[in-house]
Amino acid sequence: MLDCSCGEHIAVVGRQGVEQGFTGPPDDPEVDYYEFQEPLYFEPPLQLIEIHRQVPAHVAENLRQSFRLFWTDADAASNRIRQALEGLLDFYGVKRTVINKKRKRVELKLHARIEMFGRSGEPLSDHLMAVKWLGNAGSHPSTVVTRDDIFDAYEIMEFVLREKFDPLRERVGRLTKAINKSKKPRSASSPWFRVGRPKKR
Repeated sequence: MLDCSCGEHIAVVGRQGVEQGFTGPPDDPEVDYYEFQEPLYFEPPLQLIEIHRQVPAHVAENLRQSFRLFWTDADAASNRIRQALEGLLDFYGVKRTVINKKRKRVELKLHARIEMFGRSGEPLSDHLMAVKWLGNAGSHPSTVVTRDDIFDAYEIMEFVLREKFDPLRERVGRLTKAINKSKKPRSASSPWFRVGRPKKR
């Protein structure tokens, strides 16, 4: 059992042991022994990136499920991140299906949906495409996905979610625009000049 600084108790399951190693020059090595500990499961799962309250629930839940899988199954964790990406596109109304030339409704692949999102003027579509490639790797048996790869996907997703849902960024953007428009401090402006703090959800 671990105790978090926030007061919460966290159960951790893993493996530990002793491994043999060698030190010194290759032609005259000395045998040494090292203790190791490898975590495999945390309950509740560690939150590996920040998820703002404004992030859609289905996107946040898939990311949290990926945190649960991260330590034991990198492939499954990457698939959950991919599902979070699909959910993000759903939130922004990107189509899942189209009518093809044969007048049949067909499902769009994630790649095509991201390209469609980019054509709509979304500047972060390249970031989402990078996450897609990482998610694809977890679906192919021939590709070995490492924890470092998953952290790459987390880092990009955290940046995207911060850009889209961080209330501080939104408020600072409004504040900057308002000050530049009035060309003076808020204290010297009209009483109608207000940039409120974001409401808690």
